[in-house]
Amino acid sequence: MALTAGSDAIAALAQLAAAMAPAASLADPLAVPEGLARAVDAGHWLSTTELARLLGASSGTVRGWSSGHRPRPGFELERRKDGGSVWWRVMAEAKPKKGSKPARQ
Repeated sequence: MALTAGSDAIAALAQLAAAMAPAASLADPLAVPEGLARAVDAGHWLSTTELARLLGASSGTVRGWSSGHRPRPGFELERRKDGGSVWWRVMAEAKPKKGSKPARQ
């Protein structure tokens, strides 16, 4: 089948290319920390897929994390299993007490 400029196949290919393009959040260096801050403020539980999308990570990577994981400085994750589903809550990392040394990771 020959493709023409008005072809549905070309439109479908353009949609596929747009879907495979890097997410806009990866182009914005503040997208991840701002998204994490919004998640802290909202206090909502996120699915593994939602958290992975927010962080620009794979779901498999996120699945391997445990409660207390710090995806980046200033943020800590709480993991909760409910039935067969795993849920995550993003929390602000506890501030160290004055005079104490920060924990090494």
